[in-house]
Amino acid sequence: MFVEFLLNFGFKQLITKPTHISGSILDLVITNQNNLINNVSIEPSFSNSDHFSIKFYINTSKERTVISRYKNLTLDNINKIKPLLAYNFGFMESIPYIKNNVNTRFENIFNLIQTIIDQNIPLITFKENTGQKYPRYIRKAIREKYKLFTLYKANNELKNEYNKICNKTKYLINNFLNSKISKISNNKSMINNFIKNSIKSKQNIPVLLYNNKYIFDDNEKCEIFGNYFSEIFINNFGTNNKKPEFTLNIKNTLEDIDFDIITVANTLKNLPNKNSTTQNDISYKILKNCHDILAPTLCELFRNSLDSGDIPDKWKNSIIIPIYKNGNRACIQNYRPISLTSTTCRVFEKILASEILKFLLEMI
Repeated sequence: MFVEFLLNFGFKQLITKPTHISGSILDLVITNQNNLINNVSIEPSFSNSDHFSIKFYINTSKERTVISRYKNLTLDNINKIKPLLAYNFGFMESIPYIKNNVNTRFENIFNLIQTIIDQNIPLITFKENTGQKYPRYIRKAIREKYKLFTLYKANNELKNEYNKICNKTKYLINNFLNSKISKISNNKSMINNFIKNSIKSKQNIPVLLYNNKYIFDDNEKCEIFGNYFSEIFINNFGTNNKKPEFTLNIKNTLEDIDFDIITVANTLKNLPNKNSTTQNDISYKILKNCHDILAPTLCELFRNSLDSGDIPDKWKNSIIIPIYKNGNRACIQNYRPISLTSTTCRVFEKILASEILKFLLEMI
């Protein structure tokens, strides 16, 4: 199947020299575009591996480094805007007509918070860390290994000396990583973050096979996943579209849910101290650290939303992420969707779920 794939798409192998210490060619660099890859060379192995590394150049335009900029929502900066939030939200509560429309009310809440943040909290830049940065003594050992490899290719008698420097470099790297782990051993939060980052897959969605066609373009993948997830979540009750009837033999019913300021404030206070998924949302950090200021306004918003049966338009939008389950990664059926919704919507849902669960437990 692999050979068939290469032939169908016109790929060719560019490695012509041994890539293994035994003198065999065991590694591949394949391409189906002329002049895309050049200057292929065999370089030192990684650590004491018996496979040599391969160096080559890709002739393509360099992508511009994307540096993210976001608001510096530190606790000090948030505390500085608290008086502004308290004053403006107090003024908002005195305008009665805003309270009549759930969507308008939420838009005013959202726009007010965003305006205060934009005017008073500075932006900071963030550049993703693309790799491990070793200390100077490890970088020196890596350079020594590289120099010795160049000599080893011309003189096989240097094999033992080359293996020694490989083992030394590997030992230094392992010792460095182990020391980093030992420093976080007494911090539960750092341990959880370390494990999460270690096992988290950084692989993007691979090439998909859909209707006997290979899908490479990311936009086309999004359309395919969007259509697939929409189809599997359509409510289908048969050709007559009639819902099945159920006989309810219960006496108690949950007619209403009472939203109070204390419950909303405690829910906000217990939120994670992190930013929202997108910049077009209210950050968890704002909701958490300003819970006493925002609780009365959000409490009334939730109350009006439940009474009217309407929700803000922003709550109806979410970011859908396909998560791989198992099996062939090229098959869309092996992915499940998760939905990243509005932060305030999640607070609303959390309170509703808690009250519904409390009601059900009382019936047991």
